[in-house]
Order: sequence, then structure tokens, then C-alpha cells
Amino acid sequence: MPYFLTLALLLALVQPARAADNAKLPAAELFSMAAALDKLPAGQRDAFGLRHRIWSKQAGKPLSVWYEDQGQKIEIPLRADGSFDRPAALARPGFNPMLMASQPEAGVELSIDLLAQVADSRELHYADLMRSVTQMNAFIKSQAGLMSLFAPTVHSLHFRCQPQAECALTAHLPEGPKTYVPDASGRITLKLSKALMKANPRLSGKTPFAEIVGDME
Repeated sequence: MPYFLTLALLLALVQPARAADNAKLPAAELFSMAAALDKLPAGQRDAFGLRHRIWSKQAGKPLSVWYEDQGQKIEIPLRADGSFDRPAALARPGFNPMLMASQPEAGVELSIDLLAQVADSRELHYADLMRSVTQMNAFIKSQAGLMSLFAPTVHSLHFRCQPQAECALTAHLPEGPKTYVPDASGRITLKLSKALMKANPRLSGKTPFAEIVGDME
């Protein structure tokens, strides 16, 4: 799947809300993976990160997310793409408020994406990406617990282009350069392979990429 955990799976951890209710989820459940990531040694998490994102299934319909702290409504800022940060206040010991969305469960989608972190997305080597993927897969396996043998693995990376930027990814292979171009959604998919791992080509983009996302689908 192109995201790490879906809203439906997250909500299975708690009592489901009625269709007319706002979508809701305890903060500790939503940010459990982020908390687990923070506890890892730097060498096991410095090449990837998590991104939380929520959006409405109905294009153009406003969406807001909030929680209450001592009776005060605290709204969580959402970026244009629906991504948001874990509020620092939620790290307070024993503080586990219910996060609420302004639309019912059936009307929203939530993703927790795995993002490769590289020094320069415009100029890198395949081995740089594999370091990110190795850390991603180790983290996925650790989160799966007893089901680790059946845990999915990242097998492709999606390079998302900057808006309105000229975009392409070129792999400089021994037999000659191979160029990948974006699809209609503005992303370039690079499928991982043993051949690429062996060649370890230099990868170059016309412009820096907005993000590189791990895909388990």
C-alpha cells in the first residue's frame, strides 16, 4: 500500500464511531509509531521519517482536527496537502486526549507515510535509497511484532515532483542512462531490484524532488 497505515485499521483499535459522529482516535494510538521511532538509536532512523496526513474524501470540503486540553479546544494545523505534526503537548506523561475530525469516519482518509531522507534528492546514488529502505523495512518488521514474518516490505519508491517544475529522474547505468518521467499525478515510480542494487547507479533529477515515499503495495 502507498501508505503505512489506513484510517480504517487505526480505528479498529478503538470503539467505532457511528456514521453521524466525528471521526475520533486516541492521540496515543495515532502517534504510537512516531513514539516508537523516537526511541530508536539515531543510526536506525536517520535515513527515513514518518508523515501523518488526513484529508476529506470530498474534494474542496474543509476539514479540521482538534483535541481538548483542560477544557480548551486545541486545533492541529493542517498543511495544504493535509499533513500535520505531532503537537509537543501530547508528549506530556499520561496525556492521551481523543483527536477529533470535523467529518465522520466515512468521509475522511488518513495516511502515515514512510519518507526517505537523503542529503540531496537531486543527486544521489541507489545505495543512498537502499539505506533508507533498509531502515524502513526494519521499522515495519519491529512494529508488526509476532506477525513480523508476514509484514509487508517497501518494494518501490515514489519521487513526487515539485509543483510546476520540470521533472525527470535519470539512472546513470553502465549500459547507458535511463530516464523516468512522471505520471499524470506528478510522481515517478522507481521499482527496487537486485540489478539496480548491483549497479548502484548515480541518480539525478532535473530539479530537487518534493519527497520520496516508500510503497508497500
